[in-house]
Amino acid sequence: MSEISPMPQIPEKMREAVNQRKLVIFLGAGASRLLGCRSWEQLSHDLLDLCFKNEFINFKEKETLSKIKDNKKLISICKYLLSEKNNKAELFNEAVRKALEARADCLEKQNIYAELKDFRAIFVTTNADKYLSEQFREKQVKYELQNFLANEIDTENIYHIHGSERDMNSIIFTVDKYIERYNDNQFSKFIRKIFNEYTVLFIGYGLAEFELFDYIIQKAKAGGVTEIKHFVLMGFFAGEDNLVDYEQSYFNQLGIKVIPFAKDKNGYDQQFQIIQSWNRDIKQTSTILSSTFDEITEAIKNG
Repeated sequence: MSEISPMPQIPEKMREAVNQRKLVIFLGAGASRLLGCRSWEQLSHDLLDLCFKNEFINFKEKETLSKIKDNKKLISICKYLLSEKNNKAELFNEAVRKALEARADCLEKQNIYAELKDFRAIFVTTNADKYLSEQFREKQVKYELQNFLANEIDTENIYHIHGSERDMNSIIFTVDKYIERYNDNQFSKFIRKIFNEYTVLFIGYGLAEFELFDYIIQKAKAGGVTEIKHFVLMGFFAGEDNLVDYEQSYFNQLGIKVIPFAKDKNGYDQQFQIIQSWNRDIKQTSTILSSTFDEITEAIKNG
């Protein structure tokens, strides 16, 4: 394997997908953290502190619950304590909104969403924050279950598959809601079509986020992986070539190619520079701009 580079090249298959308007960009919590939003782990412990501060749990209970490693489970417990048991749903919602707030300096210096919008991809995200949606028109932002239709996937839309802060009731936090969403037949068809008919790039995901990857594994095994046509951008330290191989052995089962980048200098913030570079590359070599110009010209000609 060649040395892990801080600036990997855009895969040719992904470039082809851009030109064919067959690229789906899947965005996870790691993408929002580039903007300064808090992680689900941080939110879960913020909520736990909130429960303790309001005397809904004692110190012993707080210490015991803090050892829970499953963020969804801990958030589910805190939501129960705040919203259901003590009728303080406003405290829960306020903590969530605060966690979804970006830092002004990050928005100014490394707004990865502003770069990604030019890829002309379909955007699917498990994030609930507003910053990707702000790059699109109101009607392009979909976050309700009835919008996830396999036969109506639109190349100009963004799909918040776990809900959006535009409607706090739409956000999926708890285990029961995850199970309900991923077992929904309509949603399953939507996801299946994306992975069967499009090239997918994952950004901001790791192996810990099993609610998505486990689902893909099931579908991959059922249909049989015949080719590598999806990609995941993952950070490693220089010299961790063996770790890249280990990760790739897992993702081979899903038809996903690991695109490693060296995070030694900038950490995961390096992803912004990579996407910025890819964006410039696409603008220089993509046929989309010329085809879009032809479409505009034809529309003007036809009145």
